[in-house]
Amino acid sequence: MGVARIIGSVLGGFASDLLGIKQVFLYNSLAAFAAVAFFGILFMKKLVSNEKTHVNESL
Repeated sequence: MGVARIIGSVLGGFASDLLGIKQVFLYNSLAAFAAVAFFGILFMKKLVSNEKTHVNESL
């Protein structure tokens, strides 16, 4: 946990100096949304795949 905070703080500070704090928050929110969408799609595909498997097993 300590290393992640140090790296995040250093990289976040560098990015905010380079781009500005508003741009960093914008890009961070886009990255977070993309990650949630990616894992949501991944889990939904896995759920649908499991449901198809259970339907086939009951036949």
